[in-house]
Amino acid sequence: MNNNDISLRYRDGVSYDRYQSQRSKVGRTTTQNQDADFYSHLADGLGKNLSVLLAGGGTGRIAKPLIEHGHRPTILDNSLDMLDQARKKFPVLELIQADIRSFDLERNFELIVAHFDLLNHLLTLEDVESCFHCFRNHLASNGRFAFDVVNPNLGFFLSCLDRGKMFDSAYHDPYGNGSIVVTQIRDYDYSRQVLKLRKHYRYIDLDKEIIEDIEFRCYGPQELIALLKYNGFDVEQLYGDFQRGNFSSDSKKIIVVCQKK
Repeated sequence: MNNNDISLRYRDGVSYDRYQSQRSKVGRTTTQNQDADFYSHLADGLGKNLSVLLAGGGTGRIAKPLIEHGHRPTILDNSLDMLDQARKKFPVLELIQADIRSFDLERNFELIVAHFDLLNHLLTLEDVESCFHCFRNHLASNGRFAFDVVNPNLGFFLSCLDRGKMFDSAYHDPYGNGSIVVTQIRDYDYSRQVLKLRKHYRYIDLDKEIIEDIEFRCYGPQELIALLKYNGFDVEQLYGDFQRGNFSSDSKKIIVVCQKK
């Protein structure tokens, strides 16, 4: 896939790590590290020395605790720049550049993880079914497929009504271009179930701004259960947070653990 098809924020692993780290510090991303702990403990419950496929694994944030717990993660990502950053952190880790909708590794994994809202990037039914087909083909017979997505509850929709520019993050550019302030404008397309974000990256010292449009497909819990069922999976657990709390309408996340039928 051409690099231009990859979202701006995923083209540079160094900047991505800096951006996400700062978002976590200012409370814009509250689940980082919680999700890493959740998936590493999920692997522990399935056995020792597990083969784990991290779909959309990026720069390897989720890989670290899995390695520390004695498992064998493989990172699959579509962005070579994200994988380059992962290579700097984990020189011996297996890294694979591929699209989650169309890959064939000719082997199975005991756990497949699609973390940090990865599936929200799949905008069409064809995309989702192609992705699930690949995951099912690469899942061991007694393995688990686990993922998390945003829960589009009432609070989520109310936040979409505020279409003014909202603060997202601020960080220092890792390449010496000074401070970057990130703001965003949200809108929601109900006909497509797509959240539309317009992100503004303002380089304060350079008086320069880059604008990027990003789309996220929102999936409801019952919709996900149906999609999984008709694509060969049975839902084993449905959680509302990374502490394994029960899922409810107020949950900010939908966290699913499933098996092959």
